[in-house]
Amino acid sequence: MNTRHIAAGLMVLTSFAGCAHVTPPPEPDMTRLVPVNKTIPEELQGRITPQSLMSKNAGGTAR
Repeated sequence: MNTRHIAAGLMVLTSFAGCAHVTPPPEPDMTRLVPVNKTIPEELQGRITPQSLMSKNAGGTAR
């Protein structure tokens, strides 16, 4: 085998070894999550919301 092939193979193996870690990645912090789209802001309360439009018959024929 050519020494260039051996050197190239060693470089590839070295680059792959840099990606392989024995420790798993850290878990994400789930304590600061907020309920998205579950509450209506004060400035929008009392107005027409997409939820109220979906609950009514929005232009379709009633059967």
